[in-house]
Amino acid sequence: TWYADSDSDGYGDAWEMQQACNHPPIHTHVAECQAEVDWCHGIPEAMAALHQHIWKQTYTAQPACASPLEFLIESGITFPPKTVLAHGVYLPPKARTWLAQNKDRVGLVHCPRSNLYLQGKTFTMSDGQQPSTELNPDFHLGLGTDSLWSSPSLDLRE
Repeated sequence: TWYADSDSDGYGDAWEMQQACNHPPIHTHVAECQAEVDWCHGIPEAMAALHQHIWKQTYTAQPACASPLEFLIESGITFPPKTVLAHGVYLPPKARTWLAQNKDRVGLVHCPRSNLYLQGKTFTMSDGQQPSTELNPDFHLGLGTDSLWSSPSLDLRE
C-alpha cells in the first residue's frame, strides 16, 4: 500500500521504499471505480473533491493515461511475485492483456458483492465489447471480499 505526500507526483518516496524493502509483495486496489478511470483520462473533478475532503489540500491533476493499471506501470513500479490487484471492474482490454503476460507474478481478485454495492456493476470476463462465455481467463482471477463497509458480511457464499 502506497502513501501520498506533498511532492509533485503524490507518491513521495514510495517507489524508493519498495526498492529498499527488496520488492515485497504488493496488494492494491486498481480500476475499482469510474472516478479512477476519469482521473486517468484527465477528468479529475471527482478525485479533486475526494482529495480536498480527505487531505484538505488542493488537488493537482496528473498526466493522462489509459487506465489505473497503466498509471502504475508507467510510474515505474515493480510488480514482484505474489502481487494482488483487487477489483479491476474498469480494466480495459490492454490491461487484461498485460495481466495475462504477467500472470507468473500478478493476479486479480474480484470482490463482486462490494463492487455491486458500491459501483452498481461487477467485473465481467468480456472486454465490454461483446458478452463472453469464457470462464477461464488468460490471467489468474480469484474471488474475494472487500470489507464490511461495502457488504453486509464477508461470506462469499451469501
